[in-house]
Amino acid sequence: MPMQKSAETSSHPESESQWLVSLLNLLADIVNQNYILDRVKVTETEYQQLLAILDDLIYGVGEDEDHPLSIAMALVGSLIKAYEDEHFPKLIDLFPELAETSSVEATGERTDSKLDETE
Repeated sequence: MPMQKSAETSSHPESESQWLVSLLNLLADIVNQNYILDRVKVTETEYQQLLAILDDLIYGVGEDEDHPLSIAMALVGSLIKAYEDEHFPKLIDLFPELAETSSVEATGERTDSKLDETE
């Protein structure tokens, strides 16, 4: 009597295939709406969908750079970043005092007398 594989033990269960199809459909919709791909526009709905997909990808791919979906994870991350860069204020805009701190860190120069005392 031959053994039949169940959906749970097959190498690609139907739920995984459906998930991948939904990812590809979402990416295709985004690409079709953006003829110039260096300035991709992502809607709020697509952004929310991408966040959910990224969670799934992080869980499934992790840090495995050789995983077949690692490129999809990088693309989804880039699309999320593009949306956030456009729609969320930068910390430096919210807290201008950070601009001074970050420029000091970048140059390594401080005019603080405490620094001179420790040398």
